[in-house]
Amino acid sequence: MISRADGSTAKKPTKLETIHEKLEEKYGPCDMSDVKNPLDLAIFAYISLNLPLEEAFRAFQAFKANFVDWNEVRISSAREVQDVLRAGDEPLEHALFIKDFLQRVFIDNHHVGLDFLRDRTISEIRTFFRKAGRFPDVGVNLVLIDLKEYAVVPLQASTHACLKKLGGVKSESPTLQEMKSLSSQIPADKILSLVLYLGEHARNGSPALKKAAAKKPAKATKKATKKASK
Repeated sequence: MISRADGSTAKKPTKLETIHEKLEEKYGPCDMSDVKNPLDLAIFAYISLNLPLEEAFRAFQAFKANFVDWNEVRISSAREVQDVLRAGDEPLEHALFIKDFLQRVFIDNHHVGLDFLRDRTISEIRTFFRKAGRFPDVGVNLVLIDLKEYAVVPLQASTHACLKKLGGVKSESPTLQEMKSLSSQIPADKILSLVLYLGEHARNGSPALKKAAAKKPAKATKKATKKASK
């Protein structure tokens, strides 16, 4: 524990919090203000897994700006949806996946939204996503964090390898037990940004992060020195 001048104590940052801080310094803050509900989160998670981070934000904001809601995306042509995702690989494939997923949501609930899943169990929610086009596990777990306060830091092979290179884990491959353990090392409201940062860092080859420069103590001015010596 580190004592403060006011007598209170501050908890030393965990390894995962330190990694998050360094990644945030490298890639900039993640503005998640447009992600307002579970369906937003599900779509954004899918996009961010398939596009570079900056392009994922641009595409998500384009969906928000150019379509009334996700129902309009559902009924729009594949070409219109594809145009929003043009910066990524195989934009048509991703456009069709999103449209099919939204159609599945509509068929199950007669409404394009995922709030109805709040009353489902974790197992039932996983089953829903599995049937809805084999949604990526990382995206499912991120939605579970929102819907059920599920304690997990979702990792896939590439982000786990990235985190290992940064010193955040020691195992060779991600396990559910390990991902749950990691959740105790970082606030829940930083898990999504950590996952995004790791994904982007993995795309860039997982380079080593620079150590934060140590802050030098401020030099006393001549005037202050004279005053102190009196």
